[in-house]
Order: sequence, then structure tokens, then C-alpha cells
Amino acid sequence: MKYEAASQSKVAISIAPAVQKANTTGNTVDVSGALEASVIITVGAYVDTTFSFKLVESDDDSNYTDVASSDIYGTPISVAATDDAAQTGIIGYKGYKKYIKVVATKGGTASTGNLISAVVVLSECRHAPTA
Repeated sequence: MKYEAASQSKVAISIAPAVQKANTTGNTVDVSGALEASVIITVGAYVDTTFSFKLVESDDDSNYTDVASSDIYGTPISVAATDDAAQTGIIGYKGYKKYIKVVATKGGTASTGNLISAVVVLSECRHAPTA
């Protein structure tokens, strides 16, 4: 029998899909009701802006600090000047703070920008997702 995960999962947008030309801090995601949190980052092919991504965490949704590498599974993707194709990456958060956000840091000069997005998938939620 297969496990049906959709009814016990929630998806939240941290960075909505859009062309960005500047540093971007995503929306707050409350991860307290889930046993697992996965962050899916998607970027378009390089145009003229590089980006690196990281996770920040907080207990109170006001004082955020970088998530320690020991609390992350995988490595966040980045947009480099040599990337000629779109890409998607996934990292897992295993920390114990209540809130996380995705932060995209721009590199270089941007006149056009690049398409980026980040969603958080919360799995094995203690409460059924609300509509």
C-alpha cells in the first residue's frame, strides 16, 4: 500500500515566482506543525543577475539568523553566470525553530534580472491543511 502524503502536507510560498533584480527576502513560513520541511528553489537560466540562496530561522518571527549547515540536508542551488539552463533544487530543514524564510542574495549588476522562486513543502503535518 502506498502512503498518501498530500492530505498530510502543506505548501507555502516563501518567494513567489518573479523576475528579481535585487536581494529578496521571502515570506515567513511557520514550520511548527510539521515533522519535515523541504524547500524547493527554482531559477531561470542566467540572464544578467547571479543569486545565491540561504535559509534563515526564528523563534519569534522578528529576529532571524542563518540556519546552521548541520540543520540543512543538501546544498542550496545558485544562479551563476555560466548557467544557461533553468534549474530546480531541494533542501531539507531539520532545525527546531518555529519560522523559516528563504533569502536570495544578488550578485553583479542587474538590468534585466532573473526568474527565481522558493516554496516550502511541510510534510507529516500534525493537523490537516486548511483550505
